[in-house]
Amino acid sequence: MEDENVALVLQLGAEMQRVSHDLNNVLAVVLNGSQFALEELGPKGEALVEGNMEPELIKMIVESLEDVLAAGRRGRTLSVELNTLGRQHSK
Repeated sequence: MEDENVALVLQLGAEMQRVSHDLNNVLAVVLNGSQFALEELGPKGEALVEGNMEPELIKMIVESLEDVLAAGRRGRTLSVELNTLGRQHSK
């Protein structure tokens, strides 16, 4: 029985490390993508208002924001996984 408990704790630790690593990757996309978009647009979106933005840069900003959205959705999924793991192992 004790060996089973040790194995369970080790398995839980490995799973938590995996989810933590995935969540860290998601947060990196959210933070970097948001920062890129904000830097290019300016604090109040001046670059768009002034109309002096190259179409290629606008495309890059849109792609960055799409990445941020996808990462946020992945982060939400990882959060559900963490909650599920916690519930499973708190019984």
